[in-house]
Amino acid sequence: MTPEFWGVSQVGWQAAAALTGIATLIIAATAAVVAYKQFRVNQHTRDDQSRPYIIADFEPSRAGIVLSDFVVRNIGKTPAMSVQVRLTPSPARARETTNFPLSQARLISGTLPMMAPNRELRLFFDAMPDRYEDKLPMSFEARIMYRNSRGVEFDEVTTVDMDSGRGSLQTTIYGLHDAAKALRSIDKKLDTVNRHLKNPIQVTTEDLLAHEERVSAEREEMMRQHRELQAQLQPKESSGRESGDASS
Repeated sequence: MTPEFWGVSQVGWQAAAALTGIATLIIAATAAVVAYKQFRVNQHTRDDQSRPYIIADFEPSRAGIVLSDFVVRNIGKTPAMSVQVRLTPSPARARETTNFPLSQARLISGTLPMMAPNRELRLFFDAMPDRYEDKLPMSFEARIMYRNSRGVEFDEVTTVDMDSGRGSLQTTIYGLHDAAKALRSIDKKLDTVNRHLKNPIQVTTEDLLAHEERVSAEREEMMRQHRELQAQLQPKESSGRESGDASS
């Protein structure tokens, strides 16, 4: 006869122990799966926080809001290697410069060996009024390819639009470029003044009493010449009137 403990037979206790072991195993397995998933999430978070992150967009030029620059930045925490940026359709300026076509600019046609964190590369893209006039494309698909220092590759596609600010009001903020431009203008004017100052200048000094006497003498001389002129004209006028009376 099987002994019983608390009304449960030995076989029952063995079955309960087996069930408890299975439950413990399930809980441990579940905890292990949860821990692994949490580890992977933390790892992805660390990777995202430490990865390079290359972005590209259009921004108003620092030289003026009617000029548009294409800007590529690394906003990540680590360097990006073998950076390539390609635009579709192939870009072109409304007014291309000889030997410097936009499509052959290295930033959008070549490979950059490395971009450090917080590094920014800026390329003059086009003047907005010229682009509107020629009805050239304003939106491009940008494909950005690079890798991190461990060899993990990134291939990301985004849309960049240089016309996103149409219709918005903008204020003009004068910065270092405008200050430098104003200083160059002042420098040119000072240079012109300096050239004039290098030429000999005749200067006459005169005290106040001599000046007053000279001015008074010149005034008297002008009045004397005026009286002489009047005296010369009076006989002619009188003779003209007498001739007129005689003929009448």
